[in-house]
Amino acid sequence: MDITESQVVEICKKYNYDFISFELLGIGAFNLNYLLKTKQDKFVLRIENNDQFHFKKDEYEILRSLNGKFGPKVYFFDDSKKIIPADYLIEEFIDVGEHPPAVASDEFIETMGKWYRRLHLIKIKKQDSTYDLVKAFNFNYNKYSENKEVLEKNDQEIIDKLLEKALKILKSNNNIFSRRKYLSLTQGDPTRSNIFYSNKTVKLIDWEFAMYHYREYDLAFFVWSYLRRDEKRKLTFFKHAGYPTTDFSRKQFELMYLIRCLDMLAWSIERLSLIKSGKIDLRQTNSIFEEVLYGIREDFQVIENALANPFL
Repeated sequence: MDITESQVVEICKKYNYDFISFELLGIGAFNLNYLLKTKQDKFVLRIENNDQFHFKKDEYEILRSLNGKFGPKVYFFDDSKKIIPADYLIEEFIDVGEHPPAVASDEFIETMGKWYRRLHLIKIKKQDSTYDLVKAFNFNYNKYSENKEVLEKNDQEIIDKLLEKALKILKSNNNIFSRRKYLSLTQGDPTRSNIFYSNKTVKLIDWEFAMYHYREYDLAFFVWSYLRRDEKRKLTFFKHAGYPTTDFSRKQFELMYLIRCLDMLAWSIERLSLIKSGKIDLRQTNSIFEEVLYGIREDFQVIENALANPFL
């Protein structure tokens, strides 16, 4: 979905901004992001761009509660569909600092560990039943089953064996989080393009996956993103994040890490299927068939290593 200048001008009028110009910042799997220049300031216009999921209102409420402490400030939310046929929000434009290096530095690992430590202190009491590892597995398995025909038979056979091993481990530990009484606020997507980092300070954008969850959910995805082959610095990250390294805690972490590996595998296979069927805007990231397929095959070894972790 593209928007016109007249629509952006109308949005500006709605919020008493004096329009100057707008330009596309980026197209994600779930959002269109535009830089909105006005006489008052620069803003980001984030428009929901996915028919399956509707995160924008929750994203707005969480960012409003944080008031710029961990991410951008948010100013307005609109789900009326009167100007554009999608939910959208207007938030602060963050242009301080840079994205982290592709190979994470020690300083970055320390800074992000401390950032997560502060974020995860924001908690709520758990209201629903305990986290079900097998249910999380089944969600990913169903997504894989729906899209696996996009893969070659050899790839399917490798994945089937990995999933069989994973399910056995998850079943035997399904209630490991049952004693946890509180959930922490989690951001859920620490990709390089979402992180602005300068002088040991950091802010993250793209909070559509933010929720109250077990903190391992956040920490595991960060490790998957930056430290999957670096056990030594993973322990350094745990230290700065305030995460305990008892055998039981490590087991909880490694089980959540396994789930996160399966999350990304299932997401990538679904993505591959959408690319093949021509349903992906080629301006998006992760839109090249060969690159996504290469990443899927790389994930085979990552999952194999996760399954072989001694804490499991």
